[in-house]
Amino acid sequence: MLLNKSHTSFLISRTRRGSMLALCFVLLIAVQSAVAQKADSTTAEWVPKRLQEAIGCLVAAPFVQEYGLKPVKLKVGDWAWVRYHVGSIPGLSKTSGELYVAVYAADGTHGELLLAVPNKRGGFDAVRNGYYLTKHGSHWTADGGSGGYVVYDAIGRFAAHLAQQPRYHVQLVPGDSEQVARPPGLRSAGVRCLCSQKSRRPQFRRSALPATAASAK
Repeated sequence: MLLNKSHTSFLISRTRRGSMLALCFVLLIAVQSAVAQKADSTTAEWVPKRLQEAIGCLVAAPFVQEYGLKPVKLKVGDWAWVRYHVGSIPGLSKTSGELYVAVYAADGTHGELLLAVPNKRGGFDAVRNGYYLTKHGSHWTADGGSGGYVVYDAIGRFAAHLAQQPRYHVQLVPGDSEQVARPPGLRSAGVRCLCSQKSRRPQFRRSALPATAASAK
């Protein structure tokens, strides 16, 4: 069957429009991916003092070492990427002064959301409640910790928002302690921690990352 000139021109024009739309779609996906990657890798050179203090307090707590760091294949003394937030998590109960610290595994797709609250001594109290975070594309999910679907959904959205904030490279070392005078009859001085550990029931996810986790790039 022969096609007239106008019909042929129409088909060519339609094909070109389809190609242009496909090209625009591919470019849009590429730009969104580049923006997300750039935001996710935004690095701050200066670590805020209060963040350092909170991390020192959290890492000093045995339950954080066991249920907060070990599941993401980290331990005391390791270096890790972290992000933090002061105040309430949108969608959950209003709080003031709480400091949430997200500590990320080396593969960048898992993490643990830890919580420290200010105390009257100017330090922090480590809270026995943490959430295991998992990245799925540009989305994050949460489990473990206290709460149900509504809490997990809010924390997942919060984790996705937090992933767009500056990150800090810190060493996970205990801090905020001071030497006290040696009591009579003891051979060495004691150590008084300036942070304490809240006595809530542990709410950390106990499972660990797969052994094949890739290293961060």
